[in-house]
Amino acid sequence: MTLAQSVLPATSPGRRALSALLRYAGYLGFWVLLAGTERADLTAGLIAAAIATAVSLRLLPPSPGWPHLGAGLHLFLSFLWQSLVSGLDIAYRVLHPRLPLQPGLVRYPVRLPAGPLRSSFAALTGAIPGTLPVGTAGDGVLLYHCLDTRAPVHDQLQRDEARMHRAAGLGVADLADAHPAVAAAERRPARTAQHPDRQQPPRAQP
Repeated sequence: MTLAQSVLPATSPGRRALSALLRYAGYLGFWVLLAGTERADLTAGLIAAAIATAVSLRLLPPSPGWPHLGAGLHLFLSFLWQSLVSGLDIAYRVLHPRLPLQPGLVRYPVRLPAGPLRSSFAALTGAIPGTLPVGTAGDGVLLYHCLDTRAPVHDQLQRDEARMHRAAGLGVADLADAHPAVAAAERRPARTAQHPDRQQPPRAQP
């Protein structure tokens, strides 16, 4: 069981059935717009819509909850504010005579399920100045390149993920204590910027 599966609630049968019905209606309506309502065309459309619905449920399972408009607006405003503050912080560090930067990699165990939600989270956090997702390190762990690994990047990512959970209607208000042991183990940053797949050569023993 992955971290995302252990945190997220299971999708109810009613939610899955409603999602299948809405998708089937959408695919069938699109078919009718293209092919019309002739008997032969409609029969083929009924079959094609059923196949498309089954495939879409397999490749893109329905979310356990409904999107929350208020939480989505809060997420958007928080993103704008973080972008402004982070941009000013980077400008200060770059123009500072001592150049207070410590670039490196930060490992973050994401709890969002693989798919559109996790991709949206990576894109959103990657758009904030100072952090950039560069890859993965195992199941459910995202690698971020940061300009200063001494900054509370891990804590900020947790808050952003909690906001995205609420916006997606997943019903998880706080992820900070979901897996404290794993989070403590994964939050140790690398001190130098390295490629995630490149290993350092062993040091010679004196």
